[in-house]
Amino acid sequence: RGGNGGGGETLIDIQDQGSLRLQQDLHMTLGTDADAKSTLKVRGPDATVEVIGNLNMALDPFGVANLGSATLHAVITAATHSTIEVGGNVNIDNGNLVVELDGYTPTGGESYELIHAGSVSGTAFKLLDTTTASLLEGLSWEVAVSGGSVFLNVLGSSGDPGDFNHDGRIDGADFLAWQNGFGGAYNSGDLSDWASGFGAAAAAANAAAVPEPAAIGTSLCLAVSAGAIRRRRHK
Repeated sequence: RGGNGGGGETLIDIQDQGSLRLQQDLHMTLGTDADAKSTLKVRGPDATVEVIGNLNMALDPFGVANLGSATLHAVITAATHSTIEVGGNVNIDNGNLVVELDGYTPTGGESYELIHAGSVSGTAFKLLDTTTASLLEGLSWEVAVSGGSVFLNVLGSSGDPGDFNHDGRIDGADFLAWQNGFGGAYNSGDLSDWASGFGAAAAAANAAAVPEPAAIGTSLCLAVSAGAIRRRRHK
């Protein structure tokens, strides 16, 4: 019971591959003072968090919103993230969500199921804080509730498929980025994207290096004209 009584502060920090299982409800911030706060922090894709009962965020025992804060802190380290499993209801509309990126850069299209519950009360968190989760240009965060699940989505596109280092070119540096991230951020499908993009870039470069037939004809005409002028000058 985070922040129980008048005030106080509680932090539950679940590291990647760590686990937490509660056989009852989890009341985050039952305290009624404004400085009461509690945080459930989950890092990485391989943590296990289970709440058999309900998950209430900054609500009193009667379901009335408290002045304190209750925060879910998601530390995203890969293309997937751990899901908090709740057997009962989860109430998010008086809770906060903090998103942090650590060692992973979303490229667009990622969808993280943060919570899977029997039911969800509320359509959005009271506060979404992404100050420690800056995205590439063209991308944005979205919180979506669907059925009993709360999703954190990355909307938009960060550039051409295969441009893994986001420098505007598809080249050997992107292949090295794919090698380093294979099995985590990237898969065999990403390699296919790189191969297609690299082939198209090479074809475009070759086409630019070969002059058009009209340009060849113009060059020949200029060369012939220059030769004729030189011959007249020698007469």
